Amino acid sequence: MREAYTDIDYPEDIAERRLFVINAPNYFFTTYANVYRALEDLPVPQGTHRLSPNAPIPAKMTVTRVDEDTLRSVGEHGFQYMLFRDIDKPFQVGDRIELLHLTVEIIEIDEVGRAMAVDYHFPEPLESRKYCWMQMDLSMRFEPYTPMGIGETQVFYDD
Repeated sequence: MREAYTDIDYPEDIAERRLFVINAPNYFFTTYANVYRALEDLPVPQGTHRLSPNAPIPAKMTVTRVDEDTLRSVGEHGFQYMLFRDIDKPFQVGDRIELLHLTVEIIEIDEVGRAMAVDYHFPEPLESRKYCWMQMDLSMRFEPYTPMGIGETQVFYDD
């Protein structure tokens, strides 16, 4: 893990940018990367968000660019929120979660209120220099990522 965290190919100005990881399979890997790098006095982003469902192994997800500042993410098995939200407070379609660097809107839920599709609304177009985009390959390495064009769709972890 040390090699994976220290070898991240961040741009030189990462400390002034917000990192969005389009397909990180779980919350912990991206969070630990920042903790480890900070402890080693390596630069870390202003903020980090992963835009994929939380799962123990990579799960199929489909991402569509809706407009200049919105991405829609659909998880094959939904977004596992149990680590971050009381199971007794299920989501409703239209719920909005305001985060520091983006807003998450619930677009579709399953029968128990788990989000199946969400829209990520960004305060600026996805190409903003304030953002750094990365993706993860199957060996859990961070790689640069370029957001797709408006109306385009990309599938991750499709067998």
